Amino acid sequence: MTGALRLVVPSRPPMLALVGVAIAFAGLGLDAVVHLTATPHAHDAGFSLSEHGAHLIGLIGMVVALAGVVVHGARRGHRPPSNNLERS
Repeated sequence: MTGALRLVVPSRPPMLALVGVAIAFAGLGLDAVVHLTATPHAHDAGFSLSEHGAHLIGLIGMVVALAGVVVHGARRGHRPPSNNLERS
């Protein structure tokens, strides 16, 4: 298989990515609670401050998860492969 791309799957996801996913899920839960308990027309225009905060927490979680994946990929990209499957 000369010239083929090889997919390397890590044994477990990067820790920073897991933290980001946890933060995003916390934001999702908070967002659901805020939207379900919001009184209709409690504010004149747009979302309330608590709705913006819940969305911001979800967004921060997504950014942290992406940063974890990028950092992990950058670190793995500079290491030589531990075993060469192409030699056979």
